[in-house]
Amino acid sequence: MSRGFLALSSCVLIALAPQGCGGTECGTGTLRYGDKCVVVDPFDRTAPKITVDPPLYTREVGTVRLTTDEPATIYYTIDGSEPTFDSPNEPDEIVIPNVPDSAQLRAFAVDLAGNQSDELSRLWIIDRSGPPAPDFHLAVSGDTRTVTWTPVLDLCFGGVVVARVEGVLGTSVVSGHAYAIGDTLGPGITIVQVTGPAATGTATFSETMPAQPGLIRYVAWAYDDILNYGPPAGDYVVVPMAMQTARISVTAATGVVAPVTQPANAMVSGVATLAGSTLTVKLSVRNETNRVWFAPKVMLTSALAGVTWSNSDGVVATLPYRAYGGALGPGMTTTTSWVFTGASSSTTLTLDLQLRDGFVFIANTTSTHSGEIVDAETGKTVEQLAAGPTGRGGRARTQRGGITPDGKVVVGARTAGSVSTFDLASGQLLVSTELHEQKAHVPQLVLDRSGVAVYALIALEHPNRVNGDGNGSATELVRLDAATLTETGRLALGTSRNRGLELSPDGKSLLVATGITSQGVILIDLATFSIKERILPGFRPQIALFSPDGASILVVNESVAVYNAITLARTTLYPTPGTGGKVHRAAFGAANILWIGRHSQLANIDLRTGDSQVFTSVPGAEILDVFDGKVFTGSHQSSPATIQRLSDTAVVETALPGFTSFKGHWIGRSPF
Repeated sequence: MSRGFLALSSCVLIALAPQGCGGTECGTGTLRYGDKCVVVDPFDRTAPKITVDPPLYTREVGTVRLTTDEPATIYYTIDGSEPTFDSPNEPDEIVIPNVPDSAQLRAFAVDLAGNQSDELSRLWIIDRSGPPAPDFHLAVSGDTRTVTWTPVLDLCFGGVVVARVEGVLGTSVVSGHAYAIGDTLGPGITIVQVTGPAATGTATFSETMPAQPGLIRYVAWAYDDILNYGPPAGDYVVVPMAMQTARISVTAATGVVAPVTQPANAMVSGVATLAGSTLTVKLSVRNETNRVWFAPKVMLTSALAGVTWSNSDGVVATLPYRAYGGALGPGMTTTTSWVFTGASSSTTLTLDLQLRDGFVFIANTTSTHSGEIVDAETGKTVEQLAAGPTGRGGRARTQRGGITPDGKVVVGARTAGSVSTFDLASGQLLVSTELHEQKAHVPQLVLDRSGVAVYALIALEHPNRVNGDGNGSATELVRLDAATLTETGRLALGTSRNRGLELSPDGKSLLVATGITSQGVILIDLATFSIKERILPGFRPQIALFSPDGASILVVNESVAVYNAITLARTTLYPTPGTGGKVHRAAFGAANILWIGRHSQLANIDLRTGDSQVFTSVPGAEILDVFDGKVFTGSHQSSPATIQRLSDTAVVETALPGFTSFKGHWIGRSPF
């Protein structure tokens, strides 16, 4: 099409100087443009330039704004068709709302002198991927806390946002939004530092605040030039809490529960009710710190006179106690009833109390619920998780997961392509994200050490098919923000049976044991979120893990192959000890001792010498992990099936009877 020039008044061709407007008509040297008379240069031969917003790379199109660098009429289409003088048009500026991301803009402009621009064409490139997480560390010295971070090289790097977390990390940054120091993302989450695109090297931020008992925690996100935020990075330090003691007075006649002395970092309160000779005290405990208390309990340290406490939950360190659930969050209150018999209206009790918290465990389950939370100290169930997403043949059965510093448990579903977060305090399902439609499942899931990032394997087939024919399934690695379960990255891995997923000690790499000889072990670089290498040991890799110092990678099945973690050269090959069936799990005890769990045996091997031991007293170790030098094993072969704690010489120390319906190969522990 020949667009040509617009016909102009002859005065434009004759006049050499402007003389203004007269009456309702424009004077010599001017031209009516809208409701104004404007000066026109008869010698103008420069075409107008059109500016488009949003730019070529954008998070979304939405509202489109077209402007010109001089008075001109803009003609446009957004369906990819060629614009003409009959197309929609406006002078100088056009605002087009609600433009879809798939729109194709075509436009030209004509100025007052008749100069026509070249056609502009714009098919936007939608970019919602942020930069990689920065390398992030926290150091605390007295009341001074210093965070240090180094951004990962990214061509579109825009800067880094750092937040202080005082309490629960229940929200995250929102892409498209610019943050300033002092902004809050949610209760207790404050932006403390924002850097720009020039800050590409290592940066630090320090502040001085009283180191109160609880959690010192910071989180950071890198963003690009269009405010896409990448996955979070974080770190925390636990400030120890001294022993919490309290004394309360209970008057049966009035029902008054009066605190005599309060704990330093908690608050106790209550009310009493006398019915016949039974005195019921509803005793409440409030967490006054900024960190979660796992497995909170209250012990009675004073003797009782004239009454009997009838509903104690047992004895811990020679003291009777009452359990207060799986977790108690910052600023939260929980209440439990204490029942005393043999009371009367004249009864007055003085109770000396000690508040205590500790670790909790969770394991795979095959039940209508999503797991049991067990107090590591007592071995008893303190909470049961609600049902999560289900698929064909799996009820609410969960796979591997992790527990966050916020008192949440994140798990994958065995027969649904979903990841779910549960509240340990109430057991309730908080949020669930479907990574793939049925019949997918999530066989492996790990959290980073700081509890801000989730890495989940999503297999696109039902587990019965993956495990039954041994051929595996198309698999993807999905990265999620732990606070919101928002997806922040996805990586195709090819075919895998997904036998293991392990994070390196420095948090920079992942290992995927595919369970297929030809696929080997996949080494993933988390900074670039890409496959770095495949390790092919020559046998079917059931387990892949890093040594505690991160210097070696071990691949385990019927052999134990040791590789240099940097060069990936194989340094050692040992036969796997034991003959008691399939190898399920492996875990490091001491730096050189690798424990190996078989279907019906437990063994270990000294990686320095190759010396090994098989412990026939342990009926099986389908579940196996090591925490603080203690070996935890679980077997479905024993009757009843149980999980137990062993010494470093495999002597049984105690059982965890609270696990009544575990099934699978994973046991997880709270971070503190």
